[in-house]
Amino acid sequence: MRAPIFRAALRESRLTFLVTAVLLILLATWVCLAYPSFRDSFADVDLPDFYESFLGEAGSITTPEGFITAEWFSWVPALLAAVAIALGTAAIAGEERDGTLELTLAMPVSRSRVLIQKTAALATGLVATVVVVFPAFLIAMPLGDISIPAGRIAAALGLTALLALNFLALALWLSALLPSRRVAAVAAAGVLVGSYFINTLGASVPGLADWRSATPLYWADASLPLTGSVEWWRVALLVAGPPILLALAGDAFARRELGSGRIALPRPPRRRASGTVASRPGLRGPG
Repeated sequence: MRAPIFRAALRESRLTFLVTAVLLILLATWVCLAYPSFRDSFADVDLPDFYESFLGEAGSITTPEGFITAEWFSWVPALLAAVAIALGTAAIAGEERDGTLELTLAMPVSRSRVLIQKTAALATGLVATVVVVFPAFLIAMPLGDISIPAGRIAAALGLTALLALNFLALALWLSALLPSRRVAAVAAAGVLVGSYFINTLGASVPGLADWRSATPLYWADASLPLTGSVEWWRVALLVAGPPILLALAGDAFARRELGSGRIALPRPPRRRASGTVASRPGLRGPG
């Protein structure tokens, strides 16, 4: 199947994915190799209760599960989500600002196909970035005296990938809905930052505890699979998020008037004098 937009989007973002993958591999390797030294140094130290916010269900930070949760899975998923936001907002509003989106839509391809191929390319890159970290953990864990089953690491990384896909879909929707890439990026970053702090502080601040369950980072808590447990309602929310957000993105993109600087809100259809409904201009590109 011909997919020139898919290939172009993947090619344009390949450097971002490569740099991110190398960084995550190095961090995973460092965390595993640093664990024995940390375990021996802090074996008899009582750490503050605030550290519970970074551990989830993993228990003590001196355990392999707790250490990997605190030093990798507590913030790397948020970092990958930030990368997804940057790429997602660039895919529509960013290209519109640069003047390349109009050239793309001038091809014989519908707006829905443009969105699908761009989404598929970015999702492929994000998932591949997470997948390549898996062998890094498998190689480094024995060197750091860590014996977590490979299946648990894979499940934790799977939640990380799902979280990134949720923020990619959110960024695409906001990019199609809001006037500019800057506004879309700020809005999506606000959701990410708010989710991070509510989820982190909610473990130690009673007033925020009930709000944690509404945050995507709480749904993607890697400490659960690392300790051999799972709550399927969290997984279900992470799986359901991208299709819903992409449906909203498709609707907003279909109604977006390029270069108008307006929010793509639904408008009532115009009617001709004969009483028939007139089609709105700019719903899709040629084809």
